[in-house]
Formats: sequence, structure tokens, C-alpha cells
Amino acid sequence: MNGQALAILWAQFRTTRNFLLRANKGGVVFTAIVTTIWYGACLAGATAIALVMASPSSKPMVEKALAPGLFLVFLYWQLFPVMMASSGAFLDIRRLQVYPIARAQLFGLETLLRISVAVEAIVLMLGAALGLLFNPDAKVWAPVALIVFMLFNLFLSTGMKQVLGRLMERKYVRELFVIGMVLAGTLPQVLLRLGPPKSALKFFQSPPDLFAALPWNLAARIAMGEARFSIWAALIGWTVLAYAFGRWQFDVSLAFDVESARAETRPASRAERGWTGSLYRLPSRILSDPIGAIVEMELRILTRSPRFRLILLMGCVVGQMLWLPQSLGRHSSPSSTIATNYLTFSAMYALLVLGDNLFWNSFGFDRSAAQLFFVTPVKFSHVLIAKNIIAVIFVTFQLCFVTAVCLLLRLPVGPAKIVEAFAVIYTYTIFLLAIGNLGSVNQARAVNPAQAWKNSSTAKLQASLMLVYPLVSLPVLLAYGARYAFESQAAFYGVLLVDAIIAACVYWIAMDSAVGAAEIKKEQMLAALGRGDGPVVS
Repeated sequence: MNGQALAILWAQFRTTRNFLLRANKGGVVFTAIVTTIWYGACLAGATAIALVMASPSSKPMVEKALAPGLFLVFLYWQLFPVMMASSGAFLDIRRLQVYPIARAQLFGLETLLRISVAVEAIVLMLGAALGLLFNPDAKVWAPVALIVFMLFNLFLSTGMKQVLGRLMERKYVRELFVIGMVLAGTLPQVLLRLGPPKSALKFFQSPPDLFAALPWNLAARIAMGEARFSIWAALIGWTVLAYAFGRWQFDVSLAFDVESARAETRPASRAERGWTGSLYRLPSRILSDPIGAIVEMELRILTRSPRFRLILLMGCVVGQMLWLPQSLGRHSSPSSTIATNYLTFSAMYALLVLGDNLFWNSFGFDRSAAQLFFVTPVKFSHVLIAKNIIAVIFVTFQLCFVTAVCLLLRLPVGPAKIVEAFAVIYTYTIFLLAIGNLGSVNQARAVNPAQAWKNSSTAKLQASLMLVYPLVSLPVLLAYGARYAFESQAAFYGVLLVDAIIAACVYWIAMDSAVGAAEIKKEQMLAALGRGDGPVVS
């Protein structure tokens, strides 16, 4: 790696270090503790694998488990980032093309950064390789096969990242791709609940000989002692093909015109005259200014953001695929808890998906433009109310979508269950908005609306939400507990009404606190929202 590539890494290191030194020290310590625990658990797993692989008596078990295990590593490395909407660390090519850096150097750096996608898988693989190295019955070359398999995944991941990056920039293609990936990701759950077809069972029980030439099977055979030239040649051939694919896609991405791909296919003036323009202007006709104007602006910004459209789609689709097999499975009953509360479960999942953009970081898409709210004669409370109205609009959209799916599939969801789901979700939403207003001011983060796969949540926020969601759920759970204890719908709605009143009080108290915090922390908030990415994006 030459001096230019090292300079990129050094600049990124200095940027990250300076940001951490200015950040909240408690948050840095908390993130360090969580990271240490997580990767400590991975290291413990790698140690256990190494001990098993190093024991000659474990060979029969390893022979059965190694190929399926390597296949799981392959799936984790290539598909898990897609399902989690995370792309790891990668180069922002548009920032680097102006510098005289060779493409080979950029490709090498991009490939190294792909390690961040599957650190856990790499640690476990290294544990397996180390175990083979100390196994007295294993061949000397056995660990090398696992290293080659890791290189295969690394090069393939680089190519897949480039393909996904270009797909995510194309309107409608991105949404169709996400639906396909979600359906593929939920297929195992559907098969477990509904039962796999007999033809599929026969295929996997007696796979064709061609499947023995797949990379994970080849690496497992070599690790178990087979050293025929044809097996080595096939595994190295797969790795060379993965390298060629990664380099080819990287070169294509260098020449890819991002702005052209993002361009609207429909003229803006024509769109403004259509039904979409009327829909955008509807809030400003119903609500008085400035709230109506801000709601209209937010509606336009969010619906045109590739990232938000993707998250909205995932909230509509993933929740259905998560709970639908539990309701329609061969072992399910129409009167089961999941089936009768399917609407509520699916809508709750949608709230989790939308939370980062609508509740916890509502100023993220505004970025540096958020200073407009502080220099114009607009009350900051009106800004928060407008953003909360937008959140309620999209929560209502999600509820209506899920309700339509329930009616279409003829699930046991009658008018009473629909009213119950709407009441529960709206009560829950008020609590989330109250806490979210405080989080949006105190933990503001800039979000690039064009980066559909970038994870904008900090580790501190994600860990905090693990406590917030259960805490906020307690009032709603009390309503269900009252219905169970008294066997009365009146008791359920009575407790839920009390919850809604408490939620409204908490909302207004939190609103005053958020407005006061915004006035005090205005500079820090705007600085966080104005912070951009470096040449290495994570």
C-alpha cells in the first residue's frame, strides 16, 4: 500500500480521534464497554471452536459440521449486512476521485475495509484455523484452506457492496430489491412453520455432485485432509473469480454517475400539478402556519429521501413476514395470541423500524439546514409539534397498510381488534414522541438521506433503546393485564385511557424540557447536525 492510501487511513484516524475527544466521555466509555463485551463473546466462541478443532477425537463431529458451518459463514458475510441495512466501512469514491491515486490502491483499501462487515465471522474462522494448526492429525495445509475461503468471501463482499451501492441509488429498483431480500430472508421461517415441499427435502437430502464443488464444501474437504490437485484448483479458482468480480464491479462503480441515477424520471413541474402535489399541499391547507408549512416541507423531504423510503418499505413488509408465518403456520390456531393480535404485533414492529428517523433523531435529515429553525421567528415548540405530526401521519399509514393486509388475508381481525390496535399504537406513539423530542435535541446526528444502508444510530443510543422500549411498554401491558384479570374490555380501555392521559402529560412536560435544552445546547446540536463524513464512511 503506497503513501496515498496510508494518508487516507491516517486522515480518517485523526478525524475519528478528534471527534471522540470532543464527544461525551460517558458515551465513549459506554460504547467501549459494550464493544468489549460483544467481541469478548466472539473471542470466547473462537476459543471454543479452536479447542474442538484441535482435538483428534472430535474429527467425526467436525466432518459433519464443518461444511454447513462454512456455508453459514458465507451467508453471514454476504447477506447479513443486507438484512441489517448496514454496509460497514467503505470508501466514498466521489471524495477521492480528484486525487491521483491508482485504482489498484483504492481497490485494495476498499477490500481491507470490507473486513468491518464480518469481524465476528473472521474471528471464528481464525479460531478454527488455529485449532487445525495445533491438531496433530490435521495436515499442514488444512488451515490454509480456511484462509483461502476467507479471501473468497472478502473479494466477493467487495463486489457485492458495489452492486448494492449502485442498486440503492436507482429509484424503484432499490425498493424491489429490498422486497426480494426480505422475502428471501424470511423464507426459512416460512418453511419451518408451513413445512418445506417434498421435492425440496429430496433435493437437500441427496444434492447433486455439482454442489460438492461449491467453495464451502471444497474448503471443508481440504481442511479434513483431502489434498487432490483438482480440489485445490477449484477453491483457488473460486477465489480468483471472486477477485475478478470484485475488481470489475469496483471499476464500474468508479464510472457510475450517481446524480444521473438519482434523477427523477418525471418532470418536477408535472409532478407538482398531479395528485402528489395536492397531497403535499394538503397539510398547509388544514393546519395554520408555521406548523402547516413545516409539515408540508417535512413530508416532501421524507418522501423524496431514498433512506426513508427504504425504511418505510421495510416497516410495511418485514413486519408482515415476521409475524405472518406464526399466524398461518400448520401448528398455529386462529385463536392463538399471535393470530388474534397480529395487527398490533406488526404495527409495533413498524414503530421500531421507523423510530430512528421519526422519533429519536427527527432533525437528522435537516443536517446543517436545521439552523433555519433558530434564525427565523418560529417557536421551536412549533417545529417539534410539526415533526411529531409527521410521525403520526406515517404511523397511521403503517397502521392502515397492516390493516389492509389483515383484511386481504382474512386473518381473525374484526372491527374490535382494529380499534384496539389503533388505540394501543397511538398511546404508545405519544410516549415515544415525548422521549424522542428529548433525544432529538440532546443526541442529534446528521443522516445522509442518500445513504440508504448507513446505520446512523450510535451504540449508546441503541443500548439506551433496549431500556426505553420495555419501560414505555409497561403502561400498555398494564391495560392487557387489566383485561386478563377482570375479563372485561371496559377494564382494558379504562386503563388505556388513563395511559393516554399520562402520556399526554409526559409529552407536554418533555416538550418544555426539549425546548429549553435546544436553547441551551443550540451550538452543540447544530455542530453535530453539520458534521459530514470523511473519505472512509461507516
